[in-house]
Amino acid sequence: MPGIVTLQTNLRRIPIVRRIGHTALLIRQTAERIRHLARRRKWKRRRRAVVTRFLQSEKVRKVQMGAGSFELSGWLNTDRHPRTNDVIYLDIIEPLPFPGACLHYIYSEHVIEHVTYEEACAFLEECRRTLVPGGKIRLATPNLINLVRLYAPEPDADARRFVELAVEFSDLPRLRDPRCFVVNK
Repeated sequence: MPGIVTLQTNLRRIPIVRRIGHTALLIRQTAERIRHLARRRKWKRRRRAVVTRFLQSEKVRKVQMGAGSFELSGWLNTDRHPRTNDVIYLDIIEPLPFPGACLHYIYSEHVIEHVTYEEACAFLEECRRTLVPGGKIRLATPNLINLVRLYAPEPDADARRFVELAVEFSDLPRLRDPRCFVVNK
């Protein structure tokens, strides 16, 4: 191949550029994973102190899981990827960092549908463990009808708004017609 250096082996000619590109991709992915693990370790250390203060200072303990950029006033806001210092790290597929029977309210919107059935069951068991007797949990998931409407040749105004919000508040690509990404996200 003109312009591409190749390595002659006894089995075949391998373009070095392809190997270097693949290796560079693996290195970048590994570095990003290491950075994420370091951030998560830092978030977990900070979380211990915040949870302790929260449990000591609040009479009615309310936790939002999966806050994203929608923080609720008067709640302990948590997310798998905290975006501000007012939100602490919490991954719902891990044991919840609260003692038994200490929370009065748990709220989670558009989170549980992102985990497997087994992970969701384990999460709900953890919620039961951490809620006081008579405590409340509210889980919200996307309306399936809204997702089905996205497949219409001409989506209605509600479906178009749903796509706009999904693109605005996520890392979805900015495409002419992002409906398939919204459904698969």
